[in-house]
Amino acid sequence: MRMPAARAALVLALALLAPACGASRQQGAGQPLLPAAAPGLDICRNEAVAPPLVSRLHCPGRPTLVVAPLLSWSRQPDTSGTQDTIRFLYPLGRWQDGPAGQELTFIPAVDAAWPATADQAAAASTFFPLFWGRTAGGERYGGLFPVAGELKDRFNAGRIRFALWPLWSEVRTGDNAKTHLLWPVVSYAQGPDQSGCKLWPLGGRFEKTGRSRSWFALWPLLSGSQELEGERVRGERLAVFPFYGTAWSGSRQETWWLWPFFSWTEDPGQGWTSRDLLWPLVRISDGPDRRLRRYWPLWSESDAPGRRESFLLWPFFSRSQEELTGGVRMTTASGLLIARHRQHLAAGSGQVLATDDLLWPLFRDTSAQGWRRLRVLDPFSILGDGFDLHYGGLFRVVDLVTGPDELVQLDLLFGLAGYEREPARARWRLAYLFDLRRGADWDSWSLALLGGLWQHWQGPDQGGGQLLHLFRYGDSRTSPGP
Repeated sequence: MRMPAARAALVLALALLAPACGASRQQGAGQPLLPAAAPGLDICRNEAVAPPLVSRLHCPGRPTLVVAPLLSWSRQPDTSGTQDTIRFLYPLGRWQDGPAGQELTFIPAVDAAWPATADQAAAASTFFPLFWGRTAGGERYGGLFPVAGELKDRFNAGRIRFALWPLWSEVRTGDNAKTHLLWPVVSYAQGPDQSGCKLWPLGGRFEKTGRSRSWFALWPLLSGSQELEGERVRGERLAVFPFYGTAWSGSRQETWWLWPFFSWTEDPGQGWTSRDLLWPLVRISDGPDRRLRRYWPLWSESDAPGRRESFLLWPFFSRSQEELTGGVRMTTASGLLIARHRQHLAAGSGQVLATDDLLWPLFRDTSAQGWRRLRVLDPFSILGDGFDLHYGGLFRVVDLVTGPDELVQLDLLFGLAGYEREPARARWRLAYLFDLRRGADWDSWSLALLGGLWQHWQGPDQGGGQLLHLFRYGDSRTSPGP
């Protein structure tokens, strides 16, 4: 079932805002200055519409409009159609509308879906404390938490029922059921594949036939478990917490005293040993393909397949090097300020395709095959694209993008001032005070003052202007400028 009313309410502001914001640039807006992205590195052109709050991003097949820090809208082609995504109060809220249907999420209270067709796969919706849904077979369920309710094919169970939770609840999978009374105090299991009961914290015992056994007494003081393969014991654990514990599985043997401070683990079959002395201060481990020496906070060094790490006088000096998939080598050096150097290497040849240098939160410098982006005062890009998209522009004092053929885009002071240049045109702007554009060799130019209240444009042979967005003078057929 579709939900056009909710969709309209969510997208109405953006639908109205997009043309309104574009009005200040309609006089000779031209095409985007920079291509959507550099190969191997995400360098998208940012267009300041109403800085520092409103901006557009030009990325390949993914136009994005941002109203920082409240919300953003993006459209991305899909193999079966186009998907619109609205994020609001990031990272809490998200609305998606695509070929498969619509989804609404607002952490932690709302998680709802409206599939495009009624015969589609299972769907679940939550408007806490209400929830409802249906299984892939079309069975419906729902409830009001914690009063009463039922879930089907959720959380790795066939059916979950509850009433006045935690007073009573039941989890059923196939013919096996586990019932809880005043959870977690009383529980008992019934069925052909399981049995047992518990009265927490006094004692309890459960068994899954042919798979595992577990028990406890005076929890957490005494506990134990066994891994089974039919009637054969494959592994066993015994603990007198926190004084002593031992466990084995296959050739692996672990023993600890005064958990978690002292432990000894060895696996002769793998040729591996590990020792913790006053954990986490001293850790020593050796194996055929890895090694660790840690004397925290003085010094540490570890070597494992694809990754090497070390630190000296933590947290002042640390370094790591990691080989990632796709030919990416990432080297990180950090201290009180996070410093990182990342390289994107071509598979086989080892040619450097892209680099990423970060000194957090002061600056970030990325480059790829002739493209480069430098950001000054950049606290959010390290947290991911979402945080940077919604909050980064409110803090960034310099954002410089350069490309081939001397292409330049420079945004200053949170996007309030800027400069753009390419071979055929250039642009200077300062907030809403003035916006000056020129063509090649000044053969044409335009000037807008006070947000476009007065505009003048000049072509090679004729010119004109506009006052208060209403009154025109000169040749009204003249192109509005470069």
